[in-house]
Amino acid sequence: MMKGARDCLHAAQIFCQQLEKGTVVICPWGEHGAAFGIAGSHQLTKVDPHPPVKIVSSLGAGDTFNAAVIHALTRNMEIEESVRFGCKVAGAKIGICGFRNLLQAIEN
Repeated sequence: MMKGARDCLHAAQIFCQQLEKGTVVICPWGEHGAAFGIAGSHQLTKVDPHPPVKIVSSLGAGDTFNAAVIHALTRNMEIEESVRFGCKVAGAKIGICGFRNLLQAIEN
């Protein structure tokens, strides 16, 4: 978590103020979801988490979020849809042990 930021929206705002106009900023915030913004646009959006019914293991959830967002973006999904997908996949990940049944967990 970013030192001095109150939450993911605040972190995205701080980064957007420091980066070149048009730069996309995505700030995952664990169990609180994620936020994204576009530098120079004053657009900040919060995306809610997708917690599982039961938390099994959070190991790898951040990496899973990143991979899911990158996957979605390479499939030409919009930024908001990509971040929502990342939250959904990361939420499914913490509901299982390991990664073997992740695709099945996403579908449920």
